[in-house]
Amino acid sequence: MKGESAITAIHQKARNIILVAHRHIARSMNYTTVLSNWELGRMIIEEELAEKEKADYGSRLIVGISSSLTEEFGKGFSVPCLEFCRQFYNIFSIGYTCVPN
Repeated sequence: MKGESAITAIHQKARNIILVAHRHIARSMNYTTVLSNWELGRMIIEEELAEKEKADYGSRLIVGISSSLTEEFGKGFSVPCLEFCRQFYNIFSIGYTCVPN
């Protein structure tokens, strides 16, 4: 019985360590995802502004980026996702408003 209670206590401590680590990983992933989406949006907007004289350049740009990123990295870079990144940057065009330093 004494051995079982020690195992239970160690299990509980180990469980707490793992749960804290999982929460830390989730926060880091969320922060990194927000930052990368903002950066993708910034890049798209800046490229569109540099080529603004071409009327349909923006839509072709997003389709092209979506295709190449999806081919290399898999799903998660669809046209709607990149349009969301673009919109996200437009709304939060000053980086510190959405991403703390």
